[in-house]
Amino acid sequence: MKSLLLVSCILLVTWACSSEDDEDEDETTSDTVVFGQLNFSPSETEAVLPQDVALASVTAPQSDLAIDVVQGQLNVPGLKLQSNDGDFLSLVADIKSTIEADELTDCLAAIPEEFSLAQGNLGHSTCFGPAIMGSGGVDIGNGDAGIWWDYSDVTASSGEACSSSVGDNLMTNVGNYSQSAIGFVALVTCSARIAGTELPTTEGESVDVVGTLAGLDTSDKNFSITAASITFEGENASGYPVFSTSVEGSLSDVARGLEKEFTLNVQQILQDDSFTDYNGVIQYKIAEFEDDRDAAISLVYSYSSSALSYRYRQVQLASSVETVFDSTSGEVSSTVYDNGNGWAEVVANVDSNGFGSLAFIWKTTTILVFNAITESDGSGTAFFGHRDETNAEIGSSDFYTIQGMACLPVNPGITYSSKVQKQTLSLDLNTGKWNLDVANTSFAPTTDCNAADGDSYTGSNDGESKTVNGPLTNNLSDVSSYQSSWTGPSIPTVELPQ
Repeated sequence: MKSLLLVSCILLVTWACSSEDDEDEDETTSDTVVFGQLNFSPSETEAVLPQDVALASVTAPQSDLAIDVVQGQLNVPGLKLQSNDGDFLSLVADIKSTIEADELTDCLAAIPEEFSLAQGNLGHSTCFGPAIMGSGGVDIGNGDAGIWWDYSDVTASSGEACSSSVGDNLMTNVGNYSQSAIGFVALVTCSARIAGTELPTTEGESVDVVGTLAGLDTSDKNFSITAASITFEGENASGYPVFSTSVEGSLSDVARGLEKEFTLNVQQILQDDSFTDYNGVIQYKIAEFEDDRDAAISLVYSYSSSALSYRYRQVQLASSVETVFDSTSGEVSSTVYDNGNGWAEVVANVDSNGFGSLAFIWKTTTILVFNAITESDGSGTAFFGHRDETNAEIGSSDFYTIQGMACLPVNPGITYSSKVQKQTLSLDLNTGKWNLDVANTSFAPTTDCNAADGDSYTGSNDGESKTVNGPLTNNLSDVSSYQSSWTGPSIPTVELPQ
């Protein structure tokens, strides 16, 4: 009898241990899921977050870490600078902080504190694009004429190049929109992780994550979120998993007392298990952005080997326009170019510290083109000029290059000279700003960019004014020199499931 009991006990203990082992094995095998070619845990919600994607000018004031990088290149002893919230590394740090956040309030870190729902004059800087009046009835409106003063503060006291300020202001204008989109994804993935939500594992399956925000008070913020979900879309043709995060809500422009509805979809395609290589596309719409026109925004990005490339597009369209985003690339479709206002694009290739090349175009009376490149040794160059919109295919590499400086950018009959504006830059390790080295920017608002004897032209901006009197021969740089020295950033491509 004792033997029977002993055997029974052994069997029970063995069964219990076996059950625990089986449960442990089940837990182990369920820790990871094969998503296409990749294998990772569904609890890793950062898989859907473009954690290294930030839009900042390559000429933006630099953070402590970027200064350290330059010091390493130049072997300059210990100068330090307070971080600038708008620089590339600071923006990326805000996004990455949400991956480790333990409190819901910390999930808000990547969302801009506030931004206007009206962009106004893109790239506005006192030193750039003044209204110009003068001889021969010249009358140029704000924003079109290019660099009029060489320094950002008009005088030389700051040392900062005008082109540095222009690039920073251009990217701040569009960067706030892209950063709010990425910030919303960071918020919902962070809250989902804290709540223990797992990624969907079956193609077409979605998880609703808006409930994970229930404990977050956003009453004093400039947004509210009414819907949020994460979907496993399946694999693209190369066998990589595609996740989409959808968010809906409203944005508030406190200064003007406006509230606008928005919809957001971010599709992320992972290229490895550790999420260090990925690409994707953001589609963002803000209803009635200006009057009855919706803002449509796209951002295609690729992050690989610690380098980021992206193309940003925006346009304002009548809400009746049905096909806004291209079905293949996911971007704002080039077919709506002629139907909208406020078309602007940015293409950039930057390293992990935010140095690199940037091409920014925006449409006014013609196409305005700003190009800049900065290096980790603290050197840089910026160019400005114009392009005839009929002279290059929209979205082609030529579209982001300067055709020539239109020194008299007034329709009809704009003439594109064989010149461009150019400034060479150096990073000031005390202030973090890009200071002016050499400027080739002087011109008169005439078709040949020169002023005859007796001519006089006055440019005015933000209460500042400067008069150019003839005779004046421009000191602009030759287009041929620009073309031989400038290599534009490459345009990323993303393979979405069809």
